[in-house]
Amino acid sequence: MPHDPCKLHDSLCTSRRCSTKILYVGHPEEFETVSCVSSGAQASVALVGYDDVTHALLDALQPDVIYSPLLTARFDTADLALKLQTLGFKGHYCAVVKSVPLPHIIKDEVRRMAPAVNYDLLMTEIGLTRLH
Repeated sequence: MPHDPCKLHDSLCTSRRCSTKILYVGHPEEFETVSCVSSGAQASVALVGYDDVTHALLDALQPDVIYSPLLTARFDTADLALKLQTLGFKGHYCAVVKSVPLPHIIKDEVRRMAPAVNYDLLMTEIGLTRLH
């Protein structure tokens, strides 16, 4: 069973009144669009595959933040950051991973490659990894 995007939202949302439109880019065959309401925080979460990320999708959903795993079989965080920069995305993009050595190196490299993207690397116990 994949990780619950609502639990990820709760762990990352620091405001009791946090309301966010989230786009999770990963493995859509494992997910469906969900709405999260818990701990006073509310989020609308859309889950799509890498190839589904288009200008039209970003215009339709207008996500505040995009989350993805750091690395998948289809793409890595640099691939998605470059794509988002090309598409003119102006929100936040965060790759999520349980742990990685020297995270500042990854952040610096992605920020250098896609300077127009507001990028961060989040390490959390939840992580965003595909489960087999």
